[in-house]
Amino acid sequence: MWFCFRNWIFSRASREDYQNVWAAITMVRSISNCPVVFNLLDLSGNTRACKNTALRLDGLKFEQYKLMVGHCLPDNVNLQMQNCLENIATLEN
Repeated sequence: MWFCFRNWIFSRASREDYQNVWAAITMVRSISNCPVVFNLLDLSGNTRACKNTALRLDGLKFEQYKLMVGHCLPDNVNLQMQNCLENIATLEN
């Protein structure tokens, strides 16, 4: 099962098949003529752990972005980021 949330792709496979899925992912170079690179961020037994990892990493990326732009951050960006994090939090377990 695959679904993509913005820049995240979650893949669910059985314990017997995860190595084949992982090997296949490394061969993908583009999707619809758009170059892609995959990084394995979490290998766990359930969706909740993947969701928590996605929330943590997106939060860290946003904090780094806020440090980079400093006072130039538009007011609506914080609201948009909060909405994105809430969307990830509501993903089905």
